[in-house]
Amino acid sequence: MRNGEPGLPNVLCHTDVVWSIAISSDGRIIASGLGRRAPSICLWDTKTGTAVGEPLYGHRDGVTAVEFSPNVKWLASGSEDDTVRIWDVRTRRVSAIYPLICDGMSSGIAFSLDGLFLVAGDGAGRIHLWHAGTGGVVCEPLRVVAKADDSCIDSIRFSPDGLSIACQTGDGCIRIWDFAKRQQVLLIESQPDSELSGSLAYSPDDRLIGCGSIDGIVCLWDAATGAPSATLSGHGGMVSDVTFTPDGQYIVSCSDDETIRVWDVEQACASSSRSDNDIIMALAPTGLNSDGWLLGQSGELLLWVPPEYRAYLHVPPCTMVIGKRRIVITTDDRRLYHGEDWTACWNR
Repeated sequence: MRNGEPGLPNVLCHTDVVWSIAISSDGRIIASGLGRRAPSICLWDTKTGTAVGEPLYGHRDGVTAVEFSPNVKWLASGSEDDTVRIWDVRTRRVSAIYPLICDGMSSGIAFSLDGLFLVAGDGAGRIHLWHAGTGGVVCEPLRVVAKADDSCIDSIRFSPDGLSIACQTGDGCIRIWDFAKRQQVLLIESQPDSELSGSLAYSPDDRLIGCGSIDGIVCLWDAATGAPSATLSGHGGMVSDVTFTPDGQYIVSCSDDETIRVWDVEQACASSSRSDNDIIMALAPTGLNSDGWLLGQSGELLLWVPPEYRAYLHVPPCTMVIGKRRIVITTDDRRLYHGEDWTACWNR
């Protein structure tokens, strides 16, 4: 979070496309799930970048999701083979629990914060709940009734307080379920011109839900009411995943534009109350249009950015852009002249 430089050597020993990844809560292990050609799970030491033991085999098809339990005792994996498996992290063997059966591909899995429950969403629009320690079924699968008959669950999360489950479905909506009552209590719909991309995250304080979109937007909503809290523009491609930092100060997004962006959450949510004289903050929520123009609040054209630089431009609340090329383009107000002072630029 300081400078965007790699913290460990590149991991180069994968034998197939990486479909999923997770980091243990103690920061010591990375798990990566591989695709159809060699469906398996690899564990990596975060300090050295070296493999921890041999790959974990058992799934018959690509590993679409991996997730560590909060105490790092277990690793859960979901697959295109319609199963969820639980692995013992210490022994690196599948647990005694039989494979947990879904009604379709499981592309989203999550442990509750206390580690007692495991939830999975599948391609048939079912939410499955199990006791993590025994694999026992908590209740009958919950069924999502989606628009346009597209109920595939792309992402699923427990709220940090364990009272709710959020899932993002193929119809571009986020649904919040009351865990105790097993009932849907809130529906969050994406903006008409923005289709959600299957990434979902709760802020650590339960206050916000973040999700990425196909058109490169990161959206924040109030987790209690579903009201929009912020829209973050800057990515030049689909946002494939989002996550909050443990302190909740930032949300991090990765995109098909081959960059990772770090956003200041408080600044983003406070942008609606900014001063009209704060031109730098006024640029933040608008971002670039399809022609590469940086837009003002009313859609006015402020600055045209050449195509080769668009993925590396960041204005508040974006605090960092990490890409394969170490280019940083940002804005500040030290030599920006606007309003009644705009003619001062000629005096330079």
